[in-house]
Amino acid sequence: MTDLNFDEFDEILRKLAENRNPVEAMVDATLLDESEALVSSAYNCAIPRSFSVDLIIALSESPISDNEAKNQLETMKGWEFVQELGSGEFTYRQEVIQYFRTKLQKDNSARFTSLNQQAYRFFSSKLPVALDTDERVWLNLSTLQVDALREAIYHLLQYDPKRGFELFRKMFSRAIQLHLTEETFTLMKFIKQLDDNAFSPVQRLELLYFEAIQDHLDGNIESAEAKLKKVTSESQLPELQAQALTELGKLYFDAKRFDEAAKAFQDAQKIWVSHYSIRQSAALSNNIGNIYLSKKEYKQAKRYFEHALTGLEKEGTPAEHSQTLNNLGNLYRIQEEWNIARQFYEKSLNIKNNLGDHYGMAITRLNLGRLYQQLAQDTQNSKSEKEYHQMAEDNFTQSLNTFKAFGARSNQAFTLFSLARLLQQEGRINEARQNLNEAMETFFALKMQRELEMAKKLNDQLSKPH
Repeated sequence: MTDLNFDEFDEILRKLAENRNPVEAMVDATLLDESEALVSSAYNCAIPRSFSVDLIIALSESPISDNEAKNQLETMKGWEFVQELGSGEFTYRQEVIQYFRTKLQKDNSARFTSLNQQAYRFFSSKLPVALDTDERVWLNLSTLQVDALREAIYHLLQYDPKRGFELFRKMFSRAIQLHLTEETFTLMKFIKQLDDNAFSPVQRLELLYFEAIQDHLDGNIESAEAKLKKVTSESQLPELQAQALTELGKLYFDAKRFDEAAKAFQDAQKIWVSHYSIRQSAALSNNIGNIYLSKKEYKQAKRYFEHALTGLEKEGTPAEHSQTLNNLGNLYRIQEEWNIARQFYEKSLNIKNNLGDHYGMAITRLNLGRLYQQLAQDTQNSKSEKEYHQMAEDNFTQSLNTFKAFGARSNQAFTLFSLARLLQQEGRINEARQNLNEAMETFFALKMQRELEMAKKLNDQLSKPH
């Protein structure tokens, strides 16, 4: 029998140690002398994106007391890869989370699925409303409940990708409708953490469409345009093609590329017409009408808005009908037909009020404020300039408060800009500057160049001696 060469054996051990995954080595060394229950909790806590005493209890394989969970957390807080987030929340370093999750999926996929189901139930239990309610779900939740909603979607995606993706699609679309850009960003970040293989080719194209919307919101126009063109050319689903073309039209409209916007909207409209969707076709007439309104082709704008109104009265939702009334109000306000404009705005406001659509009401109040601001300059009206200024300020202020509550930064900036112009007319220069500066910061942050140039011109006027 050959004697063991200890020097050679030590060299082999050294090389093995050098080649070992450093994360695995760190985790194994940390858990080496810990109890089986604590090791189990350590793996469990890698499933949620952060953990607390409540989650340790919720994810435990066997019943565990509050004191036991607290003791486990107290030990875990001392581990070098645990990071404190505040408010009793902790997380692991990202590479450690990935290590635990990969090991769980490989060694015990049933437990991985079960833990995500438990986490989903835990976060869903924090919500006062069902996840399949209408878009106002966002408005009915506190900040902590919104966090719970995000986490519930995240865990559902982990173990039931089809159902999770449907819920993601619904919540993302509703966040877009309500201009909740922070929510769309967070939801996209969650879904990008998942393995690309979790999605079908159709879902991956739809994700590309959602990414394009996010790029558009972030001002990454070239990236958004390229992604939307890819979706329209590769998708075999008419609905997704039409949605991508509609978003492409909105992108071109915002960039003042009106001819390209009109073509995109009309191409989308053709798809909806071929599939007998009066509602979607009529809604696109609103978009096309806004193009003509921006080009000051008022006769054509009116034609499209009235087409939208007819179709949406028959097939559309009250919210869509209300939006068309608001567009007609804009058309008549720009043409200085004040009374007709006000009638359309008030009809729109009443519908939105009945729906509890606070965001939509803020949009209409912003336009009503602009109407009263213009009326203040019309000497032939019965009310005094001061009365109209006050009515304008009241509407702007109500809109601003709502937009702030929603985190709708672009519309906050538009309202602040309108308010600054109103305050300038009243000679309240310091207040005007304060509102304008806040608007300019947002225009700059959101890369809204045209609006920023308009704000700079107003700033120059405010800087002149009065």
